[in-house]
Amino acid sequence: MNDQGIFVKLDKHDDIQKVVQEIRQKTQEAREKLDKIKELDAQEKVKIEEFEQMADSVNANLDKVQSLIK
Repeated sequence: MNDQGIFVKLDKHDDIQKVVQEIRQKTQEAREKLDKIKELDAQEKVKIEEFEQMADSVNANLDKVQSLIK
C-alpha cells in the first residue's frame, strides 16, 4: 500500500484555509438568519391564532345578537 502524504503548496494551503473559514462564516450567518425566521414564524403563528380566536368570538356574539332580534 502506498503511504504517501498529501502535499499542497503553502500558498494554496493558505487559500484553502481562507475559503474554509469563509464558508464557515457564511453557514453561521445562514444559521442565524434561519433562527430569526423560525422566531418570526412562531410569533406569526401566535398572532394568527389570536386573530382566529377573535373572529370566532365576534361570530359567536353576532349569533347571539341575531338570535335576540329574531
